[in-house]
Amino acid sequence: KQQRKAVAQAEGAASTVVAVHDCLPAVSRIFKAGTNGVLVVWRRLVILDDPWQQTATTARLHKTDKRAGRRKFLFMQRVAYSCCYTHLPRLWAAFSQPFAFWVFRMKLQASCSLTATAYSDCPVIAMLRPRSGAAQTVQHDRYALQPPLPMTEYVDNFGNLCQRFVVPQGEFQLQVAVMMTVERHIDIAPQAPRTPVEQLPHEVLAYLLQSRYCPSDKMDEQARNIAGHALPGYDQAEQIRAWVHAMLIYQYGVSTAITDALDTLNQGAGVCRDFAHVGIALCRSLQIPARFVVGYLHGLQPMDLHAWFEAFVGGRWYTFDATQDTPRGGRVVLAYGRDAADVAFLSDYGAQPLQINQMQVDVQELLETNGTVIDTSLTLHF
Repeated sequence: KQQRKAVAQAEGAASTVVAVHDCLPAVSRIFKAGTNGVLVVWRRLVILDDPWQQTATTARLHKTDKRAGRRKFLFMQRVAYSCCYTHLPRLWAAFSQPFAFWVFRMKLQASCSLTATAYSDCPVIAMLRPRSGAAQTVQHDRYALQPPLPMTEYVDNFGNLCQRFVVPQGEFQLQVAVMMTVERHIDIAPQAPRTPVEQLPHEVLAYLLQSRYCPSDKMDEQARNIAGHALPGYDQAEQIRAWVHAMLIYQYGVSTAITDALDTLNQGAGVCRDFAHVGIALCRSLQIPARFVVGYLHGLQPMDLHAWFEAFVGGRWYTFDATQDTPRGGRVVLAYGRDAADVAFLSDYGAQPLQINQMQVDVQELLETNGTVIDTSLTLHF
């Protein structure tokens, strides 16, 4: 009588059992012992509807009561099926999304503030607003000019957002702040093959040609010496990145606005844009499409706008940063281009060039506590 009462109580709670780690070992023991042996199972079953309540069920299987043993056996079988096919998917749906976000994605707040002086009315084109894409999502952004100026925005041939305005004579301030969701880790694909030229998308073909800062037509022999032995495709691009990182010195003041990839190789030093130009030119010499990227990098020291390159292999673009010794995520892309000439964050066309007096860049990760994002304000201070 007590056994039947215990079974009835347990069967009433079977639909809400969630203690998978408790139930499955018990079922395994039942399968091993069968109905001919004496088996005592004592397991605590946690009720999903009310986590503060717990029900302790004692199931005793006796050789002399095969009918009761069979009922308990079927009950534990139903518990196992319920846990595997009902509660596990429910738990996965509840916990997988925030876990996956924490592991693969991150929220960043990036800002750029600059002060400049115009000696006469000066038309300006800026590239400081990111766009949403496969690896990043714009959640909030703010763009402010002081003094307030009329501004228009358009998309250039490379898909970049460009802001167009005319700066009056005198000093002006430009401030941009954006909240982004980006990839915590960049994708890598060793042994990804080189995409044959005849199979390249039309929009990618332009990144095979030499450009202002990437004279790839003059670097064929050097490219073959550096990466000719590597597997064509991703491995060659990675070999180029590793070679540039090892052979060039990161140093300010050795390059100018007219320094190209050959100049950087001769000097043996440069900054992030120079490293990217060398990597792009060498990739193009091996018929690997490569493009220049400018944006923000979380954790960069000292913090500034950053440049790297991407190579098109295995049917898609992959990130390569020759200034870093390991692949790093946390990147916010502002613009793409053939080289630095296509992605200048501020291009002026006045009688006299703008003089940039001060520029500050900041990138912070936004952490979450109990589902609430900390510090989501995008306040611009003038």
